[in-house]
Amino acid sequence: MKRSQIKILLVEDDPSQGRSLQEALKRYGYEVHWVSNADDASKLTTQGEFKLAIVDCLLPKTSGVEFAENLSKSHQDDIKIILTSGIYKDKNFTRDALQRTRAASYVSKPFEMEKLFSLVDEVLGNLLDPDLPPLLDTLTLNELSAESRLKAVEETQSIHGFDLPLVYSIIFGSHLSGRMILMSSDGKAATLMFRNGELTQVEVKDSQSYFGVLLVEMGFTSTEEVEDVLSQTNSRPIGERLVAAHSLSPHAIRIVRQEQMVIRLSQTVQDQFVDVSFERIDVPESDECLSKDRFLNLAWDWICSKITPDWLVDFYNQWLEYPIVLSEIPLIKRRLSALPGLDALDRTLAKLNQKHTLAELSADGLLIDGPFLSLLHLLLIEKMAYFGPRRATAENQQQRIHRLEKMLIDLNKRDYFQVLGLSPKAAEKEIHRAYMDLAKTFHPDKLEPNANNELRKVTDKIFARISEAYDALKDGQRRAQYLLELQQGSAEKILQNESAFEQGLSHLRKGKYKLALDIFARLASQRQHRTDLSIYLAWSKLKVGAPDTKIENFLKAIGAGEQPRQRHGAASVCRHSARRGRRARWRGRR
Repeated sequence: MKRSQIKILLVEDDPSQGRSLQEALKRYGYEVHWVSNADDASKLTTQGEFKLAIVDCLLPKTSGVEFAENLSKSHQDDIKIILTSGIYKDKNFTRDALQRTRAASYVSKPFEMEKLFSLVDEVLGNLLDPDLPPLLDTLTLNELSAESRLKAVEETQSIHGFDLPLVYSIIFGSHLSGRMILMSSDGKAATLMFRNGELTQVEVKDSQSYFGVLLVEMGFTSTEEVEDVLSQTNSRPIGERLVAAHSLSPHAIRIVRQEQMVIRLSQTVQDQFVDVSFERIDVPESDECLSKDRFLNLAWDWICSKITPDWLVDFYNQWLEYPIVLSEIPLIKRRLSALPGLDALDRTLAKLNQKHTLAELSADGLLIDGPFLSLLHLLLIEKMAYFGPRRATAENQQQRIHRLEKMLIDLNKRDYFQVLGLSPKAAEKEIHRAYMDLAKTFHPDKLEPNANNELRKVTDKIFARISEAYDALKDGQRRAQYLLELQQGSAEKILQNESAFEQGLSHLRKGKYKLALDIFARLASQRQHRTDLSIYLAWSKLKVGAPDTKIENFLKAIGAGEQPRQRHGAASVCRHSARRGRRARWRGRR
């Protein structure tokens, strides 16, 4: 339910406090009915379906505690209760009032509105739909208005680098013009300029422009001609010098600069947190720009070659109870027809077109894995699909237990920031919001009455891990201490892993393949590891066992989850151009 669908009964005899509380909660989104005495409150509870009563303990005639006690008995748990008081602050009174009324909380006046809002959300958590930030809210909209696009971009401040394709897609599908500045967690900055929804410039602090490499790789000139021009003393850009020497057509400069822009844009999509700021400004026209049509290929390339399956699984865990709604399937097929790696497109679209939730699809036996989520992610960020209103799903308990057990294993490998899905720079408000969003899904109170003990146990463990992370990060002093411990531990962990990796290599060279396999497998089980580890892991597996069946089956067995994912599209230019000798000679040249 949305806040506007939830009715709150406010019982407060002080007119100024009652009026201000009612207005504040209304502005926050709730429907609030305010009365000043217990008799009027009792009448209202028989007429309307209230989900929460906020009751002052000191009321005329009948006390607030007595009214709340009667309300609790007559409505059981249908109406949650929060008690307030500016007079009764004795601990014994508070304890007795909570026991008599079975109230969810007792709040002493005066109190901060923000804290009251958080408390109300927490008490009503099992009823509320997750409060999505504007960026994620775009995934629930069939069409994006100019206002919703601007809000999503301007209010996005700190996100994961794998969220950037969604941000870029929102801009590419708009008429927005402005400057976006990205600051990654490793201190690297990038400036992007957009004009009417097209990317016109990407500036990064990178001395390697690869311009000469791209000219040769794309067949516009030869290595000899580039080296000859570079040997001459001249301050003009390399492209202009080649044109002057009649070694290059002028139109090639525009094409290569576009590819250079693609490489730099692709470099921003990394497995790290990014601070984002967007400012609407007038941006001049440019001959070199990237359009919406070009972005589709780029987005698919990033999803396949950069965004990890683990991240996709984490991202879609929060969307399990939302039905997937597709746009017109013929239109989707036309748009995706030229993209590689979509052999099962027809079958997947047919399944998605039934408007199932992810939990229902999983219960039906559909494998919700990397390839499936990759396609779903492309459909959603490119507005070929969206999520409908949240609904309860009939997921088999055993399947749910299995899914939650895998999630628990992953959570136990993460630090506290990763548990809450936050950047180490996250503000206190972001930390609280992340905790509340997770609590709405994983709090044990959200379990159905018929949930078995095994499901309750794994849910308790998951929520305990989430609460542990929140308790460590919600206080500024404790958060700073944890960050220090994390930095010290990370440095030590890196050294330990490097030492273990070298030991594994030594075993591999000496023919001790089983020992090498044990080490590489342990390192691979960690959330972050060396990019080349999968090669040594696969090789040690190959050396430990010989294929008893067909070579295809054997290679499939050792390569599950480790084979390099297909790379294609414009971003592959960067990989094809990685020739160290040429880079050294042409570094920084345009």
